[in-house]
Amino acid sequence: YFQMVLPISKPLLATIGLLLTFGYWNDWWLSLMYIDNKKLYSLQAVLMSVERNIEFLANNADSLSVSAAEYAMKMPKEPMRMAMAVVIVIPIACAYPFFQKYFVTGLTVGSVKE
Repeated sequence: YFQMVLPISKPLLATIGLLLTFGYWNDWWLSLMYIDNKKLYSLQAVLMSVERNIEFLANNADSLSVSAAEYAMKMPKEPMRMAMAVVIVIPIACAYPFFQKYFVTGLTVGSVKE
């Protein structure tokens, strides 16, 4: 088993491990549900709360004072989302090269050989 099945299944295990890691990395809902202390929130939970606060300020600018409403309307929504996307993607981009050899191996194991 360890000499035959395990070497063939390494690409499968690496793919499943990488995708599960990305799933846990991008999970923000469980942090909001189970953690009461805001200092312990995950990065994605903090980014989600920042995005919600910006949307709240932009949507409720009518109830703010004039200067605060002007500031809320000028808040960058799209650049903030793109900056959050970069923060989320950086660890994924750093981890992918270590798993790339398993992906290539998995593709070549199933190919037709002459």
